[in-house]
Amino acid sequence: MPPPPGTRGPPCPHTTPAWHHGPPPARKGGRKAGAPCRPAGEGRALRHVLLLWRGAGEGARGPGAWLLRPLLQRFYTPPAAANRLARPLVVLVFLFLTCAGIYLTLKVSVGLDQELSMPTDSYLLQYFAALNQYLAVGVPTYFVTTSGYNFSSTEGTNAICSSSGLSPRCSRGGWQPGTVLAGGPAAGHGAPRAGAAASVPASPAPPQSYLAIPATSWLDDFLDWLNPSGAACRFHTYGNLSGTFCPSTENSLTCLGGSCLKVARRPTVAEFERFLPWFLHDRPTLECAKGGLGAYDTSVSMDANGTILATRFMAYQRPLRTSQEYTAALRAARALAEEITTTLRQVPGTPTDFHVFPYT
Repeated sequence: MPPPPGTRGPPCPHTTPAWHHGPPPARKGGRKAGAPCRPAGEGRALRHVLLLWRGAGEGARGPGAWLLRPLLQRFYTPPAAANRLARPLVVLVFLFLTCAGIYLTLKVSVGLDQELSMPTDSYLLQYFAALNQYLAVGVPTYFVTTSGYNFSSTEGTNAICSSSGLSPRCSRGGWQPGTVLAGGPAAGHGAPRAGAAASVPASPAPPQSYLAIPATSWLDDFLDWLNPSGAACRFHTYGNLSGTFCPSTENSLTCLGGSCLKVARRPTVAEFERFLPWFLHDRPTLECAKGGLGAYDTSVSMDANGTILATRFMAYQRPLRTSQEYTAALRAARALAEEITTTLRQVPGTPTDFHVFPYT
């Protein structure tokens, strides 16, 4: 029969497991066969548990045993665990701290100052300090136009040109003289805007611009380069080179009377596509400072037929000294590009997928 309740049988012998040979055999000593036995290691495990419990009750030895543990046992745990009002209050305090942490995490400013990433004895700290003190201009910013815009048409040219004296229609013909690519430190604060950009018909200016100078426009310089009074755009009138470009530095007789335009006027579409590659590969000299080689030869991308696939207008940012200023300048450039895109899409013939994006 089984042993009385509360008693344990003798330790089981270290033999082969019972499931290999059937039920354990009967042993001498008054215990019948089939009585439960106690595993040999059970008593040792119980002693370890008792020792651990006793050590925990006596307290651990360490620097916090006489400060933190009495503080929690006497002053924190009894009020928080026994008081019905304290327990909800503790939960509310933890919820408040959690929500406050999440809210403050969203308010952390984006970016890291460059000085914080350097050791205190790094020579780059002096370099960054000199940049912040003496640098007078910021990083370059490009406004890139995608394909689809017709620069050679009258409407397309009038919407882009801003300062060329070749045609006064850059500032009239239904378009307001205000421009959206701004320059100068007072830009965005009521100052008049000037630069290479699209004329905006009664469109408001962005609230703030970080551009330090007006954007350079290859179209304005190209129209000035075509002006017959400057003798910059010429071609050979006879000989083996008849019809090819004649640089301003060449004094050949074949260039006499070979001005691209006889009078100051707007070029036609055919003339625009013919003379633009000449302008982009003309080296600037003292006689002709409007040559586009070096300044604009990589600013215009054309296919074999002379169609402009992409182009860019370059400006410079004001000196930016913190990560927050860099982020704000990029945000302002994107807003400015969206305004230019909206304006140029109003030009007849411009597709709806045309857009302008900033690159800095």
